[in-house]
Amino acid sequence: MSAQQRYRDNFARHVLGLARYLQSQTMHTLLEHYGHQNLRLNFEPYIALVGDHGARLSDIADTLGVSRQSANQTANVIEAAGYVTRAPDPCDGRARLLVLTAAGQQLRSDGARVVAGLQSQIGQLVSPKDMATSINALITLTHSLNLPLVAGHTGAAQTGAELGGLLPRLATYIEYRLMTLTADKGHPGLRLSFGQVLTLIGPEGGSIQRIANTQEVSKQAISAIATELEELGYIRREADPGDARQLLLKLTARGEALIADSVASVETLGE
Repeated sequence: MSAQQRYRDNFARHVLGLARYLQSQTMHTLLEHYGHQNLRLNFEPYIALVGDHGARLSDIADTLGVSRQSANQTANVIEAAGYVTRAPDPCDGRARLLVLTAAGQQLRSDGARVVAGLQSQIGQLVSPKDMATSINALITLTHSLNLPLVAGHTGAAQTGAELGGLLPRLATYIEYRLMTLTADKGHPGLRLSFGQVLTLIGPEGGSIQRIANTQEVSKQAISAIATELEELGYIRREADPGDARQLLLKLTARGEALIADSVASVETLGE
């Protein structure tokens, strides 16, 4: 089997693709039909990991494999949107917890309802047997890897929304493992957030605004990631020949090597 076929048929890629589909469709439904405002795709893991009792931002950052600074920036945006707030940690007077507000609790409840609907739609595309087999396989894999589940999901079969509890954390694990495998190939200092930018820089480059629009995050967030990548030597900025007001992000030779090593890591993880 060629490398192209192995990449296309890789299990890890399919898990990531389905997880992103669920997250994107859930967000748009919550925006359009449930009245929630100012949502972004990167809110999901924070809302989920806060749970019923709150969580330290440092623990969330460690679970997601992102820097404390990056996690704090995202938490600030979620807090400004009204879904979380910060409260004293009853176990440590010097620490603070992220906790869900009433709006955050409603968002989580509505999100579970939407995911159940999406899972039902997906179930119509495959046989009940195939769906049950896939869910049971994901449950076994999740438990074997000791992965945290989304709050409110036990990982048990026949709840009607198993994919919402299993796929997000499994996708995060896969992304973290891919990052680790790629780092071991000579790329120290990688972060999960880099994928938001690197995967959208094509042969002709990519603009910060277009990448931000595609990822449905702020231009400032993408600019911060681009600065880190530039400092590490993976990208450079060039004037956009089609728009003098814009700069294009382009891969350097080191960036192209990173992409090649990342594809090799996807193949390794799928073996």
